[in-house]
Amino acid sequence: MNSLADTASPLTSRQHGLIGKLYEAALDDAAWRAVCAGLAASFGATSSAVVVLPTHRQKQFLGRSDNFSDAMIASYEEHYWQCDVWAMRAMQTGLARVFTSADMISDRDFERTEFYADFCRQLGVFYVIGSVFPVADGELGLLGIHRQRGQRHYTALERLQVETLLPHLQRALQIRHRLAPAAAPPACSAQILDTLDVAVVLLGAQLNVLYANAAAIRLFGADVPASLQVSTKGCPRWQLTPPLARAVSAAIGGRLQGPACQSLRMERDDGAPLIVSVAPYRSTSGPHAGRPCAMLLARDPGVCEASLLALQQLFGLTPSETQVCRSLAQGQCVDQIASTCAVSACTVKTHLHHIYGKTGTRRQGELIALVHQCIAAVPQSFAPPPPNG
Repeated sequence: MNSLADTASPLTSRQHGLIGKLYEAALDDAAWRAVCAGLAASFGATSSAVVVLPTHRQKQFLGRSDNFSDAMIASYEEHYWQCDVWAMRAMQTGLARVFTSADMISDRDFERTEFYADFCRQLGVFYVIGSVFPVADGELGLLGIHRQRGQRHYTALERLQVETLLPHLQRALQIRHRLAPAAAPPACSAQILDTLDVAVVLLGAQLNVLYANAAAIRLFGADVPASLQVSTKGCPRWQLTPPLARAVSAAIGGRLQGPACQSLRMERDDGAPLIVSVAPYRSTSGPHAGRPCAMLLARDPGVCEASLLALQQLFGLTPSETQVCRSLAQGQCVDQIASTCAVSACTVKTHLHHIYGKTGTRRQGELIALVHQCIAAVPQSFAPPPPNG
């Protein structure tokens, strides 16, 4: 695959690292608190919060920084969300727009509100940057990143940075909403895994297969090997390459560098290479509870295709950019994409640079991992049954 130079991004390296954490939080509610701490730190803020605003039930704090006590959260969920002048005015001016407190209300008028006097002042919150955005029918998401009275208003660059992160936060909450049934018993969780069109393989510390869903069996055969450490001759349909073995071992050992999910090619003797994503996995229940494992997600580029409409809607891609993004995720290199689309390699590279800017990624591997995370997220709370169960 051709190597491209990084494109300019408004995100700092610390902010860019939050993208993977957002998708991790989509799979594990316990991770939202660390996301909020990271958001606050990366914007030089004192606190941040991510809140779900369902129209039919009590509001729910998913994550918050440490200055939000349980009592303060309860008071917001029960009452003060109705007095949140920032959120209320943001909903009136338009969803999914990034706002600052200066856009919503003057400092002087804000000091006179019940929301400030009885809630924000106790938290040391005065300035905010954030957004109210749709998650699902009847459910909104609220992001707030806060600064104290003695700090400054947010800048145009910081607005651009939040605008770059916002689609990832929105998609993470959509994934969380879609996978809400993950709280069901393990047998039901296994049924959900079997409905995915992505191959899901859970690997143990010895690179042995602990679990494979229905898509993995279709892709790799009914006799999914007891170990990936087999010769190509013994199992001609797939091959564990040294880079893939290293990525799996690094995920199990907690040594992944950069994004939490790594993407590689998996060579096969009888077809185009698979595009494989590897991520750490630790089940909280079931037969593998507490054991360090790795989750391997694989798609066959000849069978499974990313949804053009989903990619366009999620990242605001043009049709040409969407085709390039999907082709890259299917394992094609720049020259192959150029040939397929009947354009020059330079045009493909230009499209890729635009895609990087819109998705907040910087390299082809990061982009592929992001597409895999968006299309085929798997809840970490799942407790896959044993291979024979």
